[in-house]
Amino acid sequence: MPEILVDNFDKNKFKNTLTNAPVLGKVKLGVGRKRIFDAQNRIIGTVAGTKIYDLNNKLWGTIITRDSEAGFNKNEIVDRGTVIATIDRDKNIYRKQVSAYKAGTSSNVYLGTIRTNKVVAILLPLLISVVAITAISGVILGVILRQKTEPDYLKEAPVLGVYSNSVYPSNNWKQKKEIDIFNKGDLKTAIIAPGDSGNYIFAVKNENTHAIEYRITMKKDDEHNFNLVYRLALQLTGDSKRYVAGNSSPEGYLSPENVLPSSVVLAPGASHYYILEWLWQDNNTDEQNKTDTNIGAHQYSYNLELTVSAEYVG
Repeated sequence: MPEILVDNFDKNKFKNTLTNAPVLGKVKLGVGRKRIFDAQNRIIGTVAGTKIYDLNNKLWGTIITRDSEAGFNKNEIVDRGTVIATIDRDKNIYRKQVSAYKAGTSSNVYLGTIRTNKVVAILLPLLISVVAITAISGVILGVILRQKTEPDYLKEAPVLGVYSNSVYPSNNWKQKKEIDIFNKGDLKTAIIAPGDSGNYIFAVKNENTHAIEYRITMKKDDEHNFNLVYRLALQLTGDSKRYVAGNSSPEGYLSPENVLPSSVVLAPGASHYYILEWLWQDNNTDEQNKTDTNIGAHQYSYNLELTVSAEYVG
């Protein structure tokens, strides 16, 4: 399992008091491990399963449950067969300390408390933020400020309807509508992982009395290198379809910026149905696996802007 390495050792945030050894190089926290915090809220170690490690990733002890029904109340930490600490029901760790003044007696000294890491760093499943899809009716205002001699309909932006057809056929995107293309339903989050794929169906409808010409563009907001690619198909009669961006081969997916189908003329009242197919590529290279692991560790967000713009023909 990869390690989370902390470059600058901050004594206000970390203290290697489990083993009292000097920190060698970078602090090692481990991906997805629970943390142990002392009374000053400093991280003093990590917990992976039943193993407890110090900040050098050195094994300090193993958690053994003496009474499973009592849970943490009867847990002990053992090192090479010797009980070195106990854990109470609130997950507080107490080191067993033999008295130097009275033979055969010992006392418990509070060391810290085990807490669950706020970000559980795993690759599967992976949380992806809601996809922002924008349907923009019309073009820049300057385009529609035409000469007074032109027909009245050219003086206004066309009315463009873009609808989600996956669950709610009447769900109009309107402007700056947030729709999740990775889940079935209009949810706010989606769980996908490298290697996953799916599709999202939407319709473009000309709600005007004159023909329009529209264009579909895509743009991602992603600084963490999600390996998500797409292809776009126009749904024809029955189950047949025709790809307008990308192709049906396994290598036929494109980056969002390259999903640029040609502009299309749509007759009054007519509709076009599209299938947006997506794939999280999993090429299993060391570099990509490292990137995917980093995304999972921080639960980074990914946003996609799908824009439909239109203007009148003629």
